[in-house]
Amino acid sequence: MDPMANLDMEKKMGFGMKDVDEFLEKAKEVEQKINDIKSGKISVEQLEREREQEEREKAEAAAAKAKRLADIERRRIEREAKEKVEEHARWWEGADVLYPIDNDEVLDDSVQNHDGETAQDIAMRKYENDYGRWSTWTPSDPASLEEQQELERKKTEKENAEFEKNNKDFCDNFIADQKKREKSNAKKDETAGGKRLKGNRYFKAKKFDEALKLYRESLSVRPYEKATLLNVAQVYLKKRAWDDALEFCHRAVRIGRRGGADFHAKALSRRATAYSSRKHAGDLREAVNDLKKAMALLQESESKASQQSLSLIMAQFEQATQALRDEASESIVEEKLDKLPPPPPKKTQEEESAELLKQLRELSTKDDPLGEMLKGDGDGDSLRAVEDAIKEACSDDALPKLAGALRSSPDARVLCRVRGGVSMLLRRLGAEAPKDAGAIDQIETGGFDLDDAVKVDVDAHTREVTRVEEAKAGLVLSALAAAVREEPKSKVVAIDGGALAIAVKYLADTSAGSAAEARAAACELCAELAGADGSSPQAVQALLKNEAILAHLSRCCGAGAAAFSSKATAALRLPKAAGAAHAARCLRDLAAVNHGPLLSVEPCVVETLGALMRGASKLKPTPPGEDLLGAIGNPDVLCSAIAGEAVGYACFGLAHLAKDDKARKRFGVAVTGDAKATPIGVCVAVAADAKHATDTRGAALVAAANACFACAEATAACEAAGGVAETFKLLKSTCDHEVKARAAGLLARLTTAPGSRGAATLRSAPGAPAALAQAAAAAAARTDQWASIERDNVVRALAGVLQGKDTTPETINEFLKRKGYELVLAQLPEPKRDLGAITAQSVCQTPANPPSANCAGNAAKIVLSALNSSDAEVRGAVADTLIKREGLERLVCALANYKEITVRKNCAVTLAKAMAARPAAKERVRELRGIEMITTLGDKLTS
Repeated sequence: MDPMANLDMEKKMGFGMKDVDEFLEKAKEVEQKINDIKSGKISVEQLEREREQEEREKAEAAAAKAKRLADIERRRIEREAKEKVEEHARWWEGADVLYPIDNDEVLDDSVQNHDGETAQDIAMRKYENDYGRWSTWTPSDPASLEEQQELERKKTEKENAEFEKNNKDFCDNFIADQKKREKSNAKKDETAGGKRLKGNRYFKAKKFDEALKLYRESLSVRPYEKATLLNVAQVYLKKRAWDDALEFCHRAVRIGRRGGADFHAKALSRRATAYSSRKHAGDLREAVNDLKKAMALLQESESKASQQSLSLIMAQFEQATQALRDEASESIVEEKLDKLPPPPPKKTQEEESAELLKQLRELSTKDDPLGEMLKGDGDGDSLRAVEDAIKEACSDDALPKLAGALRSSPDARVLCRVRGGVSMLLRRLGAEAPKDAGAIDQIETGGFDLDDAVKVDVDAHTREVTRVEEAKAGLVLSALAAAVREEPKSKVVAIDGGALAIAVKYLADTSAGSAAEARAAACELCAELAGADGSSPQAVQALLKNEAILAHLSRCCGAGAAAFSSKATAALRLPKAAGAAHAARCLRDLAAVNHGPLLSVEPCVVETLGALMRGASKLKPTPPGEDLLGAIGNPDVLCSAIAGEAVGYACFGLAHLAKDDKARKRFGVAVTGDAKATPIGVCVAVAADAKHATDTRGAALVAAANACFACAEATAACEAAGGVAETFKLLKSTCDHEVKARAAGLLARLTTAPGSRGAATLRSAPGAPAALAQAAAAAAARTDQWASIERDNVVRALAGVLQGKDTTPETINEFLKRKGYELVLAQLPEPKRDLGAITAQSVCQTPANPPSANCAGNAAKIVLSALNSSDAEVRGAVADTLIKREGLERLVCALANYKEITVRKNCAVTLAKAMAARPAAKERVRELRGIEMITTLGDKLTS
């Protein structure tokens, strides 16, 4: 221990004896001046002049110091700027030498070689007719070049050996120096790599300045290290230094040309992020072009990592193109605003009413009055209504016109965002002004900051607004929902501005009256934020993460189910019914993206949507295309129209939820003990009811089919609710092709599910299998988009009915008498003909319009099941049908042209059974070289 160190006051206390002495000296001076003032030696005025002189000296010293510091800072900035310019020039000069651009540019004609030729001359030499050059001809064929290189190699080896023999000391020193340089380079690599890895740790800790310092130190050792260049670009993105980020992205892209497709695509993607964030003129177009190049690089790769990168870049490309569209729409709206004529003189309330009545009368003469009413191109009144509403701070009087303009015109919605109307509406509901759009977090995931802070009217954020009265909150919420409709950029602005917190507030209020209207408007806002039209990934993810919103939306659907079933007046039921429809639409769109969060928060959402469907389907929906102008002011008609929409939204939502294993079991849960009251029973009932729209019925069937996949509970509930009978009726009906195709899918699922009674039900119904064969033949004759789907599913259902041990000879005979097997054979590919006859050569040619592999395989399976019958007469009759109806030729054609081993196996075994039943069949198959094909397949058929 050092005792003197303990006596060191400056170290222990922070001040030393010198400081104490100076303080005592100043105290004595002050005491002396006080005594001089008392004695009259110094006047107060003199003392004041001394103080002012002292302050001036201090101020002058401080100014001089500040000037010196400013000069130092200026010189530092100038030095760094100079170093930055020099480093930039030095790096790109080296890059031009080490990583030259591919030789696809114009050849240089300014530099001559030792023969006085330029690159352009050399390239053009092959087109000249100067025969004098033949005497100086240099061979360029591979054999001559290889021979010349071998001679040069031997000559060089001989010269090197002779040189080393004559200069042994020099060579030894040179080799030693070379090894020393290799060790030095290895050490540099280790140093550069270590600093980069350490910088990565700082980056993950969000210490970007420290990470940048280490990355730059690493680049000083290895300036062309591609990973470090890309890391520096990412740091500058975090620091929002867009120009610097672009500089290092440019460098990474240059290096990436030789760094492999994955790295090159990553560099292009990051440069696209920098372009989209900087947002100078033309930057978004550059971002889109970079992403197109990145996708082209990765599309040819089949590796898992490349495909994952490709999916991320494709999502980034969608955001970039949407941002580009937003930019274009904003410029178009600005042009339209500049060309707007001056507003007409303001009309009285009576004049406005008369004008509105005139417009309604004109609309009533149109073929589609509702469509005409909703049309709008953003010109005139719509844009002016938005401008006026913004000027009036979205006051209560301006809200009705504003909401109408926003609903009818996409341009009005763009203008509302640009002028800050979205934020203004949020603040009227009590939200705070948006602070930051979260650009850093979005960039971290490779996304884009879609909030255009530059173009948004700054005054709108600071303009005073009045907090809306709770009784009128529904009007503001409805206007806000209209403002974000089909506008991804506006959705992000709303999410960042606190729209979800506001929605939760009004969704939680279950009171009646104006609160119910506000709740319905909040549901509408959530539905628009989640909307698939103009989808915003940020908005969708924010909704999926908000458990309170998911829970409230599910409860709104339950409240709507009760409202639709209630005997109260339509005016009282209308807010809850509308809220339920909007909530179901929101849940539908969220479930389409990710149904996991919804099911974890509200496991009973399947039953809730089923109850909503059941309650809403009891009302007669308004037929599609019917004039809804008569619904204005008529709650009963409005409730009916809303009921039809609610059923459709719920059906699509259930179709998405049925993809979950656990959710499928809930489709068979009955609230009242009635199978038709289960969610899947309600789906069957909706599909069977012709009053519903085609897409609604199709979605109900998809939901039921999805629920029956590998789920015994849902399958049993569907059968108990009459699913087999109803789908069979739909196939025989004249309903739309989409409904038939979806019904065939559900029927195929019910007839092939393990333990299902669907196959037995149809098998025992007289003529049912033959009716299915006729439905398959009818679908095969059509060319619409649903024909192949219906055909495949009907044949699959028929295969489930007619195969297995329960298929008796009587059933086969009945099907045979009704010419069912002839119709089944038509589901196999039709072979081509050679001069009108099917030959061994033509049967191997690719058939025209062949059915799918599943269809052909199931058709062969149906015939095979009959040929496996225990009754020899039945087997012979089926084999005769194959011979007479070109069934053998179709089976051989399928065997020759399908790649799927299951299809070929079914066809081969069927042919073998037919040949065993009738010798004539064997002879015909041999003529078509079918036996040779079967023998060639060998072990694949027996495995």
